[in-house]
Amino acid sequence: GAAEAALATTWAAAADPAGREWSHFQPQPDAIAALASRADIEQHLCQGMLRGQPSVLGLQRFFLNGILDAGFALGSPDHAVYGLPPSHPDVVAYRDRIADLLRRSGMTPGDVATAADKVLEMERTLAQAPPQLDGYTLPEAEAALPGFAWQTVWQSLGLDPTKALYITMESCTKLDGLLQQRPIADWRAFLHYHQARR
Repeated sequence: GAAEAALATTWAAAADPAGREWSHFQPQPDAIAALASRADIEQHLCQGMLRGQPSVLGLQRFFLNGILDAGFALGSPDHAVYGLPPSHPDVVAYRDRIADLLRRSGMTPGDVATAADKVLEMERTLAQAPPQLDGYTLPEAEAALPGFAWQTVWQSLGLDPTKALYITMESCTKLDGLLQQRPIADWRAFLHYHQARR
């Protein structure tokens, strides 16, 4: 049927001979430490879709009506924690888990507390977006959110620009705001945490 044909076409476009990997996560601490610009971060996020979500933007392991679904990975399995006040015990406990993982994954002890705060703040921002999935071709995505790294997204996945990718545009808008507003150091901490929890 049409869904099966779309699935086959999309998979063939993405799993091409260029050597893209879909399910094997490879730690990249050196790559994260070397991030020096917004363009570097965007490339890392987009490439993360091919490496088992080592960053916040990832390719889901299922297909929606035969079309790829890109989603956002947050650290807490209980998304309700993002709507609670900072002093709530559940929020404090989650922040402590972030700090502990950062510490155990090699972050300098003196940087852990501040980094955990930054990670939680950034996750709170992304969690504010409603989970509304819609399909966008590359031109449609560029029209909906100009300036975002859509070309990098489609190129990283090897997708035909006319093929729709299902995404939550409001999440992409939140992510774009973080890319514009947050310093590189915050992004390194954020990505360090999301890689460490894999």
